[in-house]
Amino acid sequence: MPTRKPLITQSDYQQIRELLESDYLDCIADSQTLSMLQHRIESALIVDDDRVPASVVTMESVVQLRDPINGDEDVYTLVFPEHADIAVGKLSVISPIGIAILGRHVGQMVRGRVPSGQRTVQIQSILFQPEHDDVAPQPSCRVPSTQPPARRQSLFS
Repeated sequence: MPTRKPLITQSDYQQIRELLESDYLDCIADSQTLSMLQHRIESALIVDDDRVPASVVTMESVVQLRDPINGDEDVYTLVFPEHADIAVGKLSVISPIGIAILGRHVGQMVRGRVPSGQRTVQIQSILFQPEHDDVAPQPSCRVPSTQPPARRQSLFS
């Protein structure tokens, strides 16, 4: 099955171009990662924001990813680096998996480097995409615990 070209919205393209042209990224990302992000946006098909299918991962999308080997699933929001916090499910667009899922469709398998080596995940579903949904899903309400919060396990640990 041929791999589809990634689709990136015009506004995401503009924001990522500005990010790549800033000095900010030189302090927080290595040249290989920046090159991967540059390649992703330059090889993508750029579409108007209102024309991107709901099945495509865009910035601020809430995405359910699945490990095809062990079946583990987790939910992440694709964010710009200043909002990234993997412990609460905020996956940076300058991370290898963030770059890999940007512009990809539900059902596609992507591969990226994680601390434990290479990782392949499948884009299981998009729970929220700002171009098609009005309100992002809110975390479920939980009764406060007297125990300290446990470290969040991640597909990328």
